[in-house]
Amino acid sequence: KIAVFANEHIGLHINQYGYYDRLNLELLFTFLSPLTGCFKEALALDIGANIGNHSLFFSRYFGSVCSFEPNQRTFDLLSFNSKSVDNVTPFKFGLGDVEGVFTLNENPNNMGSSSIKYSDFSQSRRVDISVKRLDDIDLPSAEINFVKIDVEGFESNVIKGGLGVLKKSQPLIIFEQHASEFENGSTEAIDLLKSLGYRFCWQMPESRQKGWLSRQIGTIGGALLGRPVNYVFKTGDTIPCGKYGMLIAVPARFQAQLGFGANSTAAQAAA
Repeated sequence: KIAVFANEHIGLHINQYGYYDRLNLELLFTFLSPLTGCFKEALALDIGANIGNHSLFFSRYFGSVCSFEPNQRTFDLLSFNSKSVDNVTPFKFGLGDVEGVFTLNENPNNMGSSSIKYSDFSQSRRVDISVKRLDDIDLPSAEINFVKIDVEGFESNVIKGGLGVLKKSQPLIIFEQHASEFENGSTEAIDLLKSLGYRFCWQMPESRQKGWLSRQIGTIGGALLGRPVNYVFKTGDTIPCGKYGMLIAVPARFQAQLGFGANSTAAQAAA
């Protein structure tokens, strides 16, 4: 059970499917299943937690979850929802590279897309929020093995403000990237993580169809007809320009367990 905003993008998905982005979350943790033992007693950080959809999902896999959400309205629901489990702790501030008060452009139709960086929403509402650096806050003593960053274009700022923690803990990192952030085959966030020894993989449907449109039709048709859609997690030195809701950054200590090697395909999962 989770409290949501009525008539809002994420709330509508939760009402229909139980979790927002449920399929991708289940595929992700199927792919990460070799790390289940490492995760069991570890700490996960949910940066950009919104109302707690992902935090509650993560609470099934990790010993504890720290959830960061700076918007008062979404934090109120995060705080309420986190009471349904005993291992999620909410914090009412965001993370970045400079401590201070920032203006958040709130999107009432999709609260999860509210952004410090982007403001091209109709009916947007401007909200003052508190931001701190990850390197400056006190965290539980448990080992940090997993970090999710979904802050609508502010990912590189979060990483820069937490380089000390990330370098020391070397967690697996799931983060979002927009196509507009790519330049010369990379982004600032990707380059920062590469400097710490991370390698990357991303999810895509496997298909023998060559064209993009044919692949999409095959994927949708398979779902409608109840046939499994095979997904592969690709890895490579260059990440194709695109929008990634879950780009996976893997530290050296987890790369062998997730099948990183000479082949470009890291692993497969079926939906």
